[in-house]
Amino acid sequence: TSGEWYRNAGNGRLYLWAPNGGNPNNMDVEVKDRQYAFNLNKVSGTTISGINIFAATISTTTASSHTVVNGITAQYISSDRLFSSGWFYYPDEGLMLKGGSSVLENSTIAYATGDGVIIGSGGLVTNNTIHDVDTVGADTGGVRLLGGGTTVSHNTIYNSGRHGVLAEVTHANIIYNSIHNIGLQTTEAGGIYTAGVNGEGSTMAYNQIYNIHTPGYGGTALFPDNSSSGWSIH
Repeated sequence: TSGEWYRNAGNGRLYLWAPNGGNPNNMDVEVKDRQYAFNLNKVSGTTISGINIFAATISTTTASSHTVVNGITAQYISSDRLFSSGWFYYPDEGLMLKGGSSVLENSTIAYATGDGVIIGSGGLVTNNTIHDVDTVGADTGGVRLLGGGTTVSHNTIYNSGRHGVLAEVTHANIIYNSIHNIGLQTTEAGGIYTAGVNGEGSTMAYNQIYNIHTPGYGGTALFPDNSSSGWSIH
């Protein structure tokens, strides 16, 4: 339909139905050129501030640490293909702050086929707006925690294909967030979701969670799924 495109894998031809039926010959048509705006793999102690990113993302590895991202806008950070079964698929994409003691704050992250943000151990995600993520409906969300000791606070997270925050870790604090309009693409979604882990004193508290849209197994605002324990939820 208008505003969509399709690539024929057989002949490599790209089809575009321009917005409002316009003629592409009379328009500027742009195509994503690079995956990363910043590649900080195995690099530590970096601060990125006040940058606008379009059609790219930031990458770090678990060998990176103390990365601070403050006051950025990042849109269309990932564009993966469709998956026929994404139930436990974790696309390695989104804003990737995998290293320890990293921070994302005061930023807007939008439009991702997988996670909005991936945060490593001892990290902080605070005062951000994260929306329109996990459009493939995989087991991801607005924020996915990779390691323990992480705090996710005072964020607004909405329009997610499955979860708001995915927190299968220990010693996490998920507090004072507004999370809504999740489960848009698949079932068994959680505003805040964990499974199979002893949280060892992790906390879900003071969050506002509403508008869960999901059929099948349904969805739950605060969702400690199978074999979860060690969470304080209030």
